[in-house]
Amino acid sequence: MMGNKWKILLLCGVILTVLSGCGSSQTAELDFVREMGAGWNLGNSLESICIDGSYTGNALELYWQNPATTKEMIEEIHNAGFGTIRIPVTWENHMDSQGNMEAVWLDRVREVVDYAIEDGMYVILDAHHDTWFEPFPEKEETAVSMMEKVWNQIGEAFIGYDNHLLFEGMNEPRCIGTAEEWTGGSEETAELVNCLNQTFVDTIRAQGGNNRERYLLVTTYGGSSLENALKYFRMPEGEHLIVTVHAYLPYSFAMDEKGETVWQEAEVQEIEDTMSRLHTGFVSKGIPVIIGEFGAIDKCNTEERLKWLAAYLEAAEKNGISFIWWDEGGPSGETYGRFRIFDREQKSWLFPEIRDMLTE
Repeated sequence: MMGNKWKILLLCGVILTVLSGCGSSQTAELDFVREMGAGWNLGNSLESICIDGSYTGNALELYWQNPATTKEMIEEIHNAGFGTIRIPVTWENHMDSQGNMEAVWLDRVREVVDYAIEDGMYVILDAHHDTWFEPFPEKEETAVSMMEKVWNQIGEAFIGYDNHLLFEGMNEPRCIGTAEEWTGGSEETAELVNCLNQTFVDTIRAQGGNNRERYLLVTTYGGSSLENALKYFRMPEGEHLIVTVHAYLPYSFAMDEKGETVWQEAEVQEIEDTMSRLHTGFVSKGIPVIIGEFGAIDKCNTEERLKWLAAYLEAAEKNGISFIWWDEGGPSGETYGRFRIFDREQKSWLFPEIRDMLTE
């Protein structure tokens, strides 16, 4: 008969083995995201929407004044040193009344995804301007149903891809036009976002195959990094999950066209506080974080933007947080595309210094 001493030792060994396994899994997930490297957004292309109906079908890709995405464009992004490309997509404009996606649209999205996959890049595919995931409590039943319908079709279409392809369930899910749109939400609306995150994860995992282990990005209300948004957020059950938020910080310098043009070192505290919150809430627990969108608009202040970017990246890297630059593109030779750093028509870099700082 085994003595009490040996029972205790055996039990401790089992506990240590379990804990060691959990730690290894968490470390592997953090390592995976670090491997993805710096990222760039293919903004204002596949997520374009047209309310008046003048553009429909695959032509919508051109509506927001960007050229059709080509393999040559993506190769230049890859050659510049970016390891990841985020491809925002709006799906509801390419679905019939029953929620079935146009096959030609899925084919076009797959074509653009393949441009990057063939270069060995990681790709994040999202649902961007779709209105069905607005977290109004009275629309919960429809939102859950559409989450299942949309991601069942996307998941099945891409089930054969390996882990170089990641899925992001929702982009900035928020109650548009309300007082809480950009304030981090309320407990009630944030809870619906939590529910939709779990539905997204369950839908993809149930498909089996490569989707059982695919990395999935889940987000807070509005994609916010504010304290109350993080407080209300609940991590879905499951593995291979990544938290994604957006952080254009500080607002006056990064987003406000009439705001500050000179970088103030005193403002770095807001950036550092945000990164610290994300590290404490997630990274320190083995949960990877990707800032899916960030940037500072061009106000003819490149040197100041570089100072800001250096401070931003230092804070992100110190806290183990990855980042993806928002680039909405725009026509060559025009003052359009506040965040753009890459000319898609000429396939050239407008701000090579920013590119280099991001990829280094």
